Formats: sequence, structure tokens, C-alpha cells
Amino acid sequence: MEAAENGVTIAAGLVVGVIAACIWFFGNQAMPRTVMLGTLTFGVGVASTRLGGWLHTGVSWVNDQVGSLLGGLLDRPDLTTPGTVLWAIAAIVLMLWIGFAFKKREIDLRALAGTLLLPYAIATIPGQVGELGQGALKTIASVISWPFIQLLGL
Repeated sequence: MEAAENGVTIAAGLVVGVIAACIWFFGNQAMPRTVMLGTLTFGVGVASTRLGGWLHTGVSWVNDQVGSLLGGLLDRPDLTTPGTVLWAIAAIVLMLWIGFAFKKREIDLRALAGTLLLPYAIATIPGQVGELGQGALKTIASVISWPFIQLLGL
């Protein structure tokens, strides 16, 4: 019950991710939407681990570097907003691309890779929009992983 309240654990995300990978590779790419949701759940589960923290730190570092590079080009070295704006635009484009791929069932390995990156991309969106996106991802992943948490006692 605690895992369902706090989000998806790595164990539940791993179980759902392995099932999604088996469906994709051994099931001749059957049920693409189910595989995409499983991949999203796996990504959210990994984001809750120390590895996810390191990945988020890496994304933040790149954000700072882009901001300082653009600040240097614009002759304002303390400017970090452009990096945040660029990451937020990239995250919104990634969300739209994944959403359209999900709706049209045009899911391939690129779309699945984008789905894995989605939790980290949404974490870069500042303010309430980013918090709303993170909450939506955690809710979707919690709903998908809930049966596995209950069945396997994760």
C-alpha cells in the first residue's frame, strides 16, 4: 500500500517493463499501446531510484550548461533561463510526439525510447505545469503497476 501512495517502486516498474519488453519482442510487436504504457511505468520506476536521481542531476547539469552558453552568447553570464526554456519546449514537444504516436498507434523503438525519457523531460518543466505533468505520470504509472504490486506483494 505504501508503494501505491508514494508512486511506483523499481520492483513494480521492472516487472511491468519486463512484461512490456516480452510482449514487444516475443509477441511480434503486439499491443503497442500496452507496451508504451509499460515502458512509461518502467521509466517512472527507474526515476524513483538513485539512478533516476543521477539522471535528473545530469539533465540539470546540461540545463545549466546550455543556460551559461546562451548567457555567454547574449553577453549575460548569469542567465540560466534559456536552458530551462529550451528543456521545457523539448519536453512539451516530446509529450506531444508520444501522445500522437499513442493515439495513432504509430509506435516504434524511437517512440518507446522517447517514452523512457519522458519522466526526466517533464521534470525539467518549471512551475505548476511541470508539477502537473509529473503528477499525471505518477498517477498513470501507479494505476498500471497497482495489480502487480497487489499480486506480487511489491
